[in-house]
Amino acid sequence: MSTYDIERLSYAELVLRRPRMWTAGGTLPEVLSFFQGYDAAARMGARCQDESPCKLLDWLESECGLPRIGQLPAEWTAQIIGHYGSAELALEALSEHATQERKVLETKKTADDSLESQTTSE
Repeated sequence: MSTYDIERLSYAELVLRRPRMWTAGGTLPEVLSFFQGYDAAARMGARCQDESPCKLLDWLESECGLPRIGQLPAEWTAQIIGHYGSAELALEALSEHATQERKVLETKKTADDSLESQTTSE
């Protein structure tokens, strides 16, 4: 993978592609804790690389029927594994969704840039 390709990936994708680079063991509970910490920092006004971990947690919450507040990652993990069948399948689903989200955003940005260039050239 080239540097260009890596630079295009969202923060969530980077973490999910190599979770052991970002957490001790790369397990589902660790990745969820990492994303929840990122989300908490973003909500407190910290400058974050992008919103992909926050959006991924939003999606996971609606996908699995999880309450965002008041549950620990271990409680989330049990429900997520119940939904997907295993921690590995859950991490794959998260990774696939993060990739789809980035592609949708890239398509939208390309369309917006195209529209803007048409508007300025007229």
